[in-house]
Amino acid sequence: MLTHLICDYCSHRTPAAESRCGHCGAPLSGVARSLEATRSLESDVGGVVRGAVALSGAAETVATEVATASAEGTSLVRQWQAVAAALAALVAIGALVVHWVSGAAPALAPPGPAGVGALPANLRSASCRTVGAVDQCVIAPDDPLLAGGLVAGRELPFSRQVLDPSRSAEQLRNWRGQQPSVVVDGAVFAAVGPAATVWFADIRTGLCIETGTFVDRAAARTFLVRSGLAG
Repeated sequence: MLTHLICDYCSHRTPAAESRCGHCGAPLSGVARSLEATRSLESDVGGVVRGAVALSGAAETVATEVATASAEGTSLVRQWQAVAAALAALVAIGALVVHWVSGAAPALAPPGPAGVGALPANLRSASCRTVGAVDQCVIAPDDPLLAGGLVAGRELPFSRQVLDPSRSAEQLRNWRGQQPSVVVDGAVFAAVGPAATVWFADIRTGLCIETGTFVDRAAARTFLVRSGLAG
């Protein structure tokens, strides 16, 4: 801190508190410079303060934006978590519905496997192919079932299918209406048709079999017994 000022005119030392030289009365330029410096310092300080205030405001704005972005990000994450949870719930419900339907629905007996299972062992070796809902089968000419000339050395074709109760009952009415030679009539129906064919129906399973023609009705009856269809 300055204690004295030197006069620019007479070089006399005057206490710093004085505004004029005590020797010649000239104004002391140091006072003016000090005042100017003070004003400059005040201006600089004011600028620094204003800058600090502006910086503080900017920092506050940035902090607010960061907090907002963070909140929005958190909200977005929560929304995606909610969507994922909803999808998982839908998948679980779908699985339960499928399980319930598959468990509650009655199993429909397909023509092939159910027919084979219900057939006597002697007929299960027949060669078959499925056409629609019907299995078209053939017994070879040299099969022991046809021994004795039952079909005059030819192969024997037959069809098998599994019908629902209403269609099975309709099929039986149709066969009975043609006045066949009935061999068995009960839970199992077996008969020889007018054209020397074999008709068979298992009312319990819906299995129905109809063969091609034999040489005569006696041969057809022999086949019924030999194959096990007549019990």
